[in-house]
Amino acid sequence: MEIMQQQVADRPGRPWYRHYWVWLVMLPPFGSIVAGFTLLFHALASPNPLVVDDYSRIVRYTEQRLERDREAVRLGVTAELDIRTSERGTEVAVLVAPLSVPMDGLQLRFVHPTLDTLDQAAALLPDGAGGWIGQLPMPVAGRYYLQLAPAGVSWRLAGEWQGERSVVLRPPDLVAIDVR
Repeated sequence: MEIMQQQVADRPGRPWYRHYWVWLVMLPPFGSIVAGFTLLFHALASPNPLVVDDYSRIVRYTEQRLERDREAVRLGVTAELDIRTSERGTEVAVLVAPLSVPMDGLQLRFVHPTLDTLDQAAALLPDGAGGWIGQLPMPVAGRYYLQLAPAGVSWRLAGEWQGERSVVLRPPDLVAIDVR
Protein backbone atom coordinates (compact mmCIF):
# COMPACT_ATOMS: atom_id res chain seq x y z
CA MET A 1 0.00 0.00 0.00
CA GLU A 2 2.81 2.31 0.86
CA ILE A 3 4.45 1.62 -2.51
CA MET A 4 1.28 2.60 -4.40
CA GLN A 5 1.02 5.91 -2.53
CA GLN A 6 4.67 6.59 -3.31
CA GLN A 7 4.10 5.92 -7.02
CA VAL A 8 1.05 8.25 -7.13
CA ALA A 9 2.99 11.02 -5.42
CA ASP A 10 5.98 10.57 -7.78
CA ARG A 11 3.85 10.68 -10.97
CA PRO A 12 3.98 14.11 -12.53
CA GLY A 13 0.59 15.86 -12.82
CA ARG A 14 -1.00 16.83 -16.12
CA PRO A 15 -0.17 20.30 -17.48
CA TRP A 16 -2.74 23.03 -16.75
CA TYR A 17 -4.08 23.12 -20.30
CA ARG A 18 -5.03 19.43 -20.13
CA HIS A 19 -7.64 20.04 -17.42
CA TYR A 20 -11.13 20.61 -18.83
CA TRP A 21 -12.25 22.82 -15.95
CA VAL A 22 -9.61 25.44 -16.85
CA TRP A 23 -11.17 25.84 -20.30
CA LEU A 24 -14.63 25.82 -18.81
CA VAL A 25 -13.68 28.70 -16.50
CA MET A 26 -12.04 30.69 -19.36
CA LEU A 27 -14.93 30.25 -21.82
CA PRO A 28 -17.15 33.16 -20.59
CA PRO A 29 -14.36 35.80 -20.64
CA PHE A 30 -13.26 34.72 -24.14
CA GLY A 31 -16.88 34.80 -25.31
CA SER A 32 -17.27 38.30 -23.91
CA ILE A 33 -14.19 39.51 -25.74
CA VAL A 34 -15.39 38.06 -29.07
CA ALA A 35 -18.89 39.52 -28.57
CA GLY A 36 -17.43 42.93 -27.66
CA PHE A 37 -15.27 43.11 -30.78
CA THR A 38 -18.20 41.97 -32.93
CA LEU A 39 -20.44 44.72 -31.53
CA LEU A 40 -17.68 47.30 -31.95
CA PHE A 41 -17.19 46.29 -35.59
CA HIS A 42 -20.93 46.57 -36.33
CA ALA A 43 -21.20 49.91 -34.53
CA LEU A 44 -18.34 51.40 -36.54
CA ALA A 45 -19.41 49.84 -39.86
CA SER A 46 -23.00 51.15 -39.78
CA PRO A 47 -23.38 54.57 -38.15
CA ASN A 48 -26.85 55.59 -37.02
CA PRO A 49 -28.53 57.64 -39.81
CA LEU A 50 -31.05 59.11 -37.34
CA VAL A 51 -28.53 61.27 -35.49
CA VAL A 52 -28.62 64.84 -36.78
CA ASP A 53 -26.36 67.63 -35.55
CA ASP A 54 -27.51 70.66 -37.55
CA TYR A 55 -30.49 71.85 -35.49
CA SER A 56 -30.96 75.16 -37.29
CA ARG A 57 -31.46 73.22 -40.53
CA ILE A 58 -34.11 71.13 -38.78
CA VAL A 59 -35.96 74.25 -37.63
CA ARG A 60 -35.91 75.75 -41.14
CA TYR A 61 -37.13 72.48 -42.66
CA THR A 62 -39.94 72.19 -40.09
CA GLU A 63 -41.11 75.73 -40.83
CA GLN A 64 -41.08 75.06 -44.59
CA ARG A 65 -43.04 71.86 -44.03
CA LEU A 66 -45.66 73.68 -41.96
CA GLU A 67 -46.03 76.33 -44.66
CA ARG A 68 -46.65 73.62 -47.27
CA ASP A 69 -49.18 71.98 -44.94
CA ARG A 70 -50.94 75.34 -44.41
CA GLU A 71 -51.17 75.78 -48.18
CA ALA A 72 -52.70 72.29 -48.55
CA VAL A 73 -55.29 73.20 -45.89
CA ARG A 74 -56.04 76.51 -47.66
CA LEU A 75 -56.54 74.75 -51.02
CA GLY A 76 -58.53 71.88 -49.47
CA VAL A 77 -56.38 69.26 -51.20
CA THR A 78 -56.90 65.54 -50.60
CA ALA A 79 -55.55 62.56 -52.52
CA GLU A 80 -56.54 58.92 -52.85
CA LEU A 81 -53.72 56.50 -53.64
CA ASP A 82 -54.18 53.04 -55.11
CA ILE A 83 -50.99 51.03 -54.51
CA ARG A 84 -50.26 47.69 -56.18
CA THR A 85 -47.04 45.84 -55.35
CA SER A 86 -45.67 43.05 -57.55
CA GLU A 87 -42.31 41.45 -58.34
CA ARG A 88 -41.63 44.16 -60.95
CA GLY A 89 -42.08 47.00 -58.49
CA THR A 90 -44.85 49.12 -57.04
CA GLU A 91 -47.40 50.85 -59.24
CA VAL A 92 -49.22 53.86 -57.81
CA ALA A 93 -52.37 55.54 -59.12
CA VAL A 94 -53.32 58.88 -57.54
CA LEU A 95 -56.50 60.90 -57.73
CA VAL A 96 -56.15 64.45 -56.35
CA ALA A 97 -59.20 66.52 -55.39
CA PRO A 98 -60.17 69.18 -56.18
CA LEU A 99 -59.07 69.00 -59.79
CA SER A 100 -58.62 72.79 -59.91
CA VAL A 101 -55.50 72.58 -57.72
CA PRO A 102 -52.51 73.92 -59.69
CA MET A 103 -49.81 71.31 -60.38
CA ASP A 104 -47.38 70.74 -63.21
CA GLY A 105 -46.39 67.28 -62.04
CA LEU A 106 -46.55 65.23 -58.87
CA GLN A 107 -43.82 63.61 -56.81
CA LEU A 108 -44.65 60.73 -54.44
CA ARG A 109 -42.07 59.65 -51.88
CA PHE A 110 -42.08 56.47 -49.82
CA VAL A 111 -39.91 57.21 -46.76
CA HIS A 112 -38.89 54.31 -44.53
CA PRO A 113 -39.13 55.17 -40.80
CA THR A 114 -35.56 54.12 -39.94
CA LEU A 115 -33.53 53.12 -43.01
CA ASP A 116 -32.89 55.85 -45.55
CA THR A 117 -31.53 53.26 -48.00
CA LEU A 118 -35.11 51.95 -48.44
CA ASP A 119 -36.55 55.36 -49.38
CA GLN A 120 -38.03 55.59 -52.89
CA ALA A 121 -39.62 58.26 -55.05
CA ALA A 122 -41.84 58.21 -58.12
CA ALA A 123 -42.54 60.99 -60.57
CA LEU A 124 -46.24 60.75 -61.32
CA LEU A 125 -47.52 61.46 -64.82
CA PRO A 126 -51.08 62.33 -65.90
CA ASP A 127 -53.05 59.25 -66.95
CA GLY A 128 -55.48 61.14 -69.21
CA ALA A 129 -58.52 60.46 -67.03
CA GLY A 130 -57.85 63.17 -64.45
CA GLY A 131 -55.55 61.06 -62.32
CA TRP A 132 -51.84 60.45 -62.01
CA ILE A 133 -49.83 57.25 -62.32
CA GLY A 134 -46.26 56.24 -61.51
CA GLN A 135 -43.94 53.32 -60.85
CA LEU A 136 -41.45 52.78 -58.02
CA PRO A 137 -38.25 50.93 -58.98
CA MET A 138 -38.46 48.31 -56.21
CA PRO A 139 -41.32 46.61 -54.38
CA VAL A 140 -42.15 48.09 -50.99
CA ALA A 141 -43.32 46.17 -47.95
CA GLY A 142 -43.83 47.07 -44.35
CA ARG A 143 -44.39 50.54 -42.95
CA TYR A 144 -43.61 53.74 -44.89
CA TYR A 145 -44.37 57.44 -44.60
CA LEU A 146 -45.88 58.94 -47.75
CA GLN A 147 -45.28 62.45 -49.05
CA LEU A 148 -47.15 63.78 -52.07
CA ALA A 149 -46.19 67.19 -53.46
CA PRO A 150 -46.42 68.97 -56.81
CA ALA A 151 -43.31 69.77 -58.84
CA GLY A 152 -43.39 73.37 -57.60
CA VAL A 153 -43.57 72.16 -53.97
CA SER A 154 -46.24 74.71 -53.05
CA TRP A 155 -48.29 72.28 -50.97
CA ARG A 156 -47.77 68.84 -49.49
CA LEU A 157 -49.82 65.90 -48.26
CA ALA A 158 -48.38 63.35 -45.89
CA GLY A 159 -49.59 60.07 -44.50
CA GLU A 160 -48.61 56.59 -43.47
CA TRP A 161 -48.76 53.33 -45.43
CA GLN A 162 -48.69 49.90 -43.80
CA GLY A 163 -49.33 47.62 -46.75
CA GLU A 164 -52.92 48.50 -47.52
CA ARG A 165 -54.05 48.76 -51.15
CA SER A 166 -55.72 52.16 -50.84
CA VAL A 167 -54.68 55.19 -48.78
CA VAL A 168 -56.30 58.61 -48.44
CA LEU A 169 -53.98 61.56 -47.76
CA ARG A 170 -55.40 64.67 -46.10
CA PRO A 171 -53.75 67.82 -44.76
CA PRO A 172 -52.92 67.63 -41.04
CA ASP A 173 -54.91 69.34 -38.33
CA LEU A 174 -52.74 72.45 -38.03
CA VAL A 175 -54.52 73.76 -34.94
CA ALA A 176 -52.83 71.05 -32.88
CA ILE A 177 -49.32 71.71 -34.27
CA ASP A 178 -49.37 75.43 -35.11
CA VAL A 179 -46.31 77.16 -33.65
CA ARG A 180 -47.34 80.75 -34.32
